[in-house]
Amino acid sequence: MDIEDIRTLRKEFSELPSDLIYVAISGAFVGLNQTPAFPVLVKCILNDHKPEAAAMLTLCRETVIYGHLFNVESLLNTVTPKTQIYKTLAVAGAPRVINGLTQLANGIKAVDPSITLATLQSRPKEQFLDWRPRGEAFFDIVYDKNTHRVKSILNSIHPDLLDAILTEQYGRVLSDVSTLNAIYTELGMVACLRSQGGEVMKQSESHRRGALYVGATIQQVENVEKITDIIVSKFGKGKL
Repeated sequence: MDIEDIRTLRKEFSELPSDLIYVAISGAFVGLNQTPAFPVLVKCILNDHKPEAAAMLTLCRETVIYGHLFNVESLLNTVTPKTQIYKTLAVAGAPRVINGLTQLANGIKAVDPSITLATLQSRPKEQFLDWRPRGEAFFDIVYDKNTHRVKSILNSIHPDLLDAILTEQYGRVLSDVSTLNAIYTELGMVACLRSQGGEVMKQSESHRRGALYVGATIQQVENVEKITDIIVSKFGKGKL
């Protein structure tokens, strides 16, 4: 995937904000484990969005991590692909997130070493107690009327799984909207899960509904799915 492919996506989905398009791209890259493509995304952002490039890159970084598990990022001046890469931690696995963040950083250094992303700050330990109730509240919003059924399934699979998901994934990561809001978070999860294909792809349906529950429009959801499918077609499922 090259810079013109990304620009073509922006033109084709021009009704979406550019930062949301980058969130979808970042989530799909991590889900596909195509993290070497991040420098191309960085180059496109730095070339085409100079005034707000740092903010968009921070969102990309957050997306990578949210797609997977711990959001310890505060929003300064650098936010989109970075945030989405980070958030994929919840659904893609730490190894992919590490690769994604590394490639994102390398891409920035290669194009413009002067770009400074938001400083990472670990949460104070006393906030740990806040994660569970906050995570449960966000989980309930995402799953809505299916909440009880999903919790029962998770408890039946492993006695500690639900607690880990509510406390870590939803409490510490997904429900933290200080950098990436709830709509972008859920749409990023849709892209990351959908791009992984197979049985994992089915889980994107929950976050699809979750995106609508937190305020996304059906057009936004469908466009993110289309963007994801285009990216998947570029790399191909099952070739990772």
